[in-house]
Amino acid sequence: MVAELPATHEKPIRHPSGNPNLAPPFTRDNAREMQRKSTLARLAAKQRTAQIDGAIPQLPDVQSARANVELQLKRLDEQLTRKLEPREWDMLTRAKDRLFKAWVHLISLPGPGTLKPTAARARRQPQSFEPLDPPAT
Repeated sequence: MVAELPATHEKPIRHPSGNPNLAPPFTRDNAREMQRKSTLARLAAKQRTAQIDGAIPQLPDVQSARANVELQLKRLDEQLTRKLEPREWDMLTRAKDRLFKAWVHLISLPGPGTLKPTAARARRQPQSFEPLDPPAT
């Protein structure tokens, strides 16, 4: 329930042109009324947010989402084995492409070119070679 604040003006504040879509000019005379409206709007928004926060459903875990996507991919594969019209083929392959992208995201498979560079390997120190004895003459 929105808290009621006492009204400071008896008549509503309007734009001088009379257009209800335009905001009235901000003047010293209507500053308190504007502040009251702003406070009411903020309180109402805060209450709506509190109601929405309690109604947010829990997200499914990744494993169940992955299993659902894999099941849908399997069904699409079965449908693609049938003899299809070109339009049906196009729609099913597009659906499979979208599901495949979701599946790749769910299994955390990096896309092309997104692999993180590995740590530089320890470089081997060049081995020093002992000079061979000169051939005996």
